[in-house]
Amino acid sequence: MSSLHFPLLRLLADGEFHSMQALGAALGIAPESIRAHAAGLERLGLAITADERGVRLSEPCELIDGAQVCARLQARPTPIAVEITDQCASTNTELMQRARNGAAEHAFALACELQTGGRGRRGKSWRSGIGTDLTFSLLWRFTQGAGALSGLSLAVGVALARALDRAGYPGVQLKWPNDLVLRGRKLGGILIEVAGDSLGPSAVVVGVGINVHWSAARAEGLDQPFQGRAARGGARGARLGAGGILPLRVRRVSHRMAGAPRLAGQAGDAAHRRTRSGRRRGDGRR
Repeated sequence: MSSLHFPLLRLLADGEFHSMQALGAALGIAPESIRAHAAGLERLGLAITADERGVRLSEPCELIDGAQVCARLQARPTPIAVEITDQCASTNTELMQRARNGAAEHAFALACELQTGGRGRRGKSWRSGIGTDLTFSLLWRFTQGAGALSGLSLAVGVALARALDRAGYPGVQLKWPNDLVLRGRKLGGILIEVAGDSLGPSAVVVGVGINVHWSAARAEGLDQPFQGRAARGGARGARLGAGGILPLRVRRVSHRMAGAPRLAGQAGDAAHRRTRSGRRRGDGRR
């Protein structure tokens, strides 16, 4: 990937036409080279329109507003450091590596615009694309070991369901053990990994992936039905970063993490009851 792909994408994210001359001046390159870089964006799955008026994305692309996300997560009792990167293989893999070598501190979140090697449970892959998914991981350090954190996965699931409800997307349910489901389709997933001694201390990385815009083409080859957050219903105009969805989710997850291990078991029990309740309601409708 060219180092100019994401700078060009940010200029085109509004979906409006931009002249080759204006884009070239903004990027410090010759206007005639813009088409080649735009073709690179097409190879990343973005639809580009180019004519005598210039270049534009076929539809606007929602990118994370890093400045607003950082500002909102710093203004809290336990400030959360945030890093937003253009591309990485997996936010969980990256944070786990940093946790093991001591490079990442407590309460650290990593979000990525394009995750190329996302992972789920049991080695399954997690597909993502630019502006189509929200992927982030949160690192939290504990003096205790993994045994004291039972129920944390379900507790995080409850926190995310509540965050989505506050963002205008009610009805999200939990599917054991780590799926977020909306209207019977998978909306997102959670992957929790632990590094450290079994008796403590330990470092926990919570990885979250949410489908934002989903299409039939993206669903090809998947083994279960998926749901995009913005595909049906929800708060119109909600955005990945500037609208508060990303910081809200990180805050919710960090709140659960801050209460562990004291609250992990209690929250896990509550999440289990929520899951069972959702199943009963679903059974009643069939």
